[in-house]
Amino acid sequence: VCSVAGFLQKVPGKQSIISESIEFLIKEEYIQEEILQKLVQLGYERRQICDHYGTFSVKGGIVDIFPSHLNYPIRLDFFGEELEEIKSYDPDSQRSISNFDKITIFPVYEFALNAKEKKEYYECISV
Repeated sequence: VCSVAGFLQKVPGKQSIISESIEFLIKEEYIQEEILQKLVQLGYERRQICDHYGTFSVKGGIVDIFPSHLNYPIRLDFFGEELEEIKSYDPDSQRSISNFDKITIFPVYEFALNAKEKKEYYECISV
């Protein structure tokens, strides 16, 4: 059961959300700056501590991300550009919960705009 407004609200299709997501696989190489730019594009906010949904933090070769679709944050542990380990952890104790071979990080919100789309949007509303 939902309201008429809720029923009429447009939401992106599954393929749209998947195409905007980031998939991480252990033993693959990634450029940290590209990861950070993509996370911001997907609506994540960089903070000193990754302690709530939609945030991420960076400490050397470790990138912590708290996706909105998971119960715990994810820690990506890099050695250089190679992703060595993916694990979930308790944000209070910092203790590991589970290890993964791969993980997909989805946008924080239903709609993630790229730089070109954001520019077009701001031009449209500033007229």
